[in-house]
Amino acid sequence: MPFDIGFFELCLVAIIGLLVLGPERLPVAARAIGRWVGKARRTFSSFKQDIDRELQIDELRQQIKQQQAQMEAFMQRDVMDETPQELEQKIAATRAEFDSQKQLQENTIAPEPVEPDESSGCADPVEYEPLPRNTDKPSPSN
Repeated sequence: MPFDIGFFELCLVAIIGLLVLGPERLPVAARAIGRWVGKARRTFSSFKQDIDRELQIDELRQQIKQQQAQMEAFMQRDVMDETPQELEQKIAATRAEFDSQKQLQENTIAPEPVEPDESSGCADPVEYEPLPRNTDKPSPSN
């Protein structure tokens, strides 16, 4: 609030207004003053909104100009303008990075292979007990 008016100040203004204007004209004057204050607030608020809107429009225009400049710079950059030497350097750098990553993966410690067990013949034998055979039922081959 632009004005710091307390209850005591409002009472003082009301008493002075009552003494100066009298009881018949005080309500009419209070309404008129209220209208003027309301109109001034609306005008100030409208002015403030217009300024804020203009500032936002200016910011958007600046962003659009920056983006247009970036797009123009990107469109002017052409891969075909690069010399073959630059392209070969980029290819060599990419290959070197790929080879170093490949070498790094090959040098990681791999688990040692398990030799097959002589009895099972497979690399990872699983111990199990054979299922019991049911000899009471006839075989389906009959």
